[in-house]
Amino acid sequence: MDYLDLPKLDLSKIIIPHTEVQEDLHFHFDGHPVRDEIDMEYIFGNIAYAKDHYKNYKKEAQKSVNYLVKQFEMKKSADEYQRTATSKSGVIDTNALFKYRLTDDIFKRIATVQEGKNHGLVMYLDWSGSMQHELLDTLKQAYNLVWFCRKAGIPFRVYGFQSAHYQENTIHPGCEEKNGTLTMTPDFRLIEFFSSRQNKRSLDLSMELIYLQAFAMNNGRIRYMQKYTLGGTPLVEAVMCTPKIVDTLKRVENVTKVNVICLTDGESNPMMYLKERNWEDDNSLFPASMYNSRYAKFILRDPKSGVSCEINSSAYQTTKEIVRFYRKITDYNWVGIRICSKKDLQRICRSFDYETASVIDRQWKKEKFASIKDLVGFTQAFYMPDKNLGVGTQQLEVNQKGEVASRAELSRAFKKHMGSKMTNKTILNAFIEQIA
Repeated sequence: MDYLDLPKLDLSKIIIPHTEVQEDLHFHFDGHPVRDEIDMEYIFGNIAYAKDHYKNYKKEAQKSVNYLVKQFEMKKSADEYQRTATSKSGVIDTNALFKYRLTDDIFKRIATVQEGKNHGLVMYLDWSGSMQHELLDTLKQAYNLVWFCRKAGIPFRVYGFQSAHYQENTIHPGCEEKNGTLTMTPDFRLIEFFSSRQNKRSLDLSMELIYLQAFAMNNGRIRYMQKYTLGGTPLVEAVMCTPKIVDTLKRVENVTKVNVICLTDGESNPMMYLKERNWEDDNSLFPASMYNSRYAKFILRDPKSGVSCEINSSAYQTTKEIVRFYRKITDYNWVGIRICSKKDLQRICRSFDYETASVIDRQWKKEKFASIKDLVGFTQAFYMPDKNLGVGTQQLEVNQKGEVASRAELSRAFKKHMGSKMTNKTILNAFIEQIA
């Protein structure tokens, strides 16, 4: 039995801040070296084309985003009304004294609104090679969420998780060097794409530049920046960083309830831990893969909370196991968005009972996506087809009876509006359902 502890982390050596990302990409695209006038015309003409591509999408998207913000504000106001309590103040209302023969209720009343929770968002985007063909469409839906949060006043952080510059048998500089602790792949980085701490001008620039990078990686018209290229899927490492990121978000932006969204198209890379070499002349530490030690039993422990549980080291269970453990030691709402094929979903369902698997299969056939609660580690996980990801953002048309659309009316409108564009529906609707 191997006991493993969570490590202490130094995020300053893990996260590439949005200021650095913005500066790098701005120089790469707008300061691109050219050989001659013909080369300049070709390169900057293609960059201008990509920028127009982004601006057109942004213009179209605002219709849906504005509608969703309006619905969210109306729902929030209705919720505040439900939480309003009226109490007697103990002070006589002189204007009500004339009613003393009819009622003994002559005291002033105070309306008190019970405090709601301030929600925040931390979102992780899979920046791996297998995402290449879905990356731009997926990024668009993340943009919808960012614009929604910005207009609704919801604090957010959006990161890409990357491991694309392999370094063999070295220990990550941001991870504690201690035998028997989880560790990170040496080339792991969190790329901070967007933050609610940015002003409007800075956020707009960052969104344009990240769009250009994704556009370049899926299109031969322009060159992408190698520093922010696609690589592996270090979701475990991103999850490990979450408590410190959330603590900062809560402290800086007065957030009480956090929603963590992980968007990926496959299992995380296997967990890694630090181990002594135990050679005759060398007892140094090195990062070992838990998967390569799959015949061993691992107990993962959190020294701070005292929580411990056995971890399945199977490569197919990595995401489920790490998220399940962190749900035990945090109070966040963990939402998974998984882009997959029907075959991938069937493999995942093999561990479920027949009735549960049948319900998921029927939902996939009928609604072109599947929703699973608790069984795969996340509070709620959405599985969406890897074909025909949505790109449309025309204005929603909702047939509603009252001033505020009901959940059923919104759901029907989304289904009609989005059709097969399930990414649009799922990411935005899932988040709004959690916070409205």
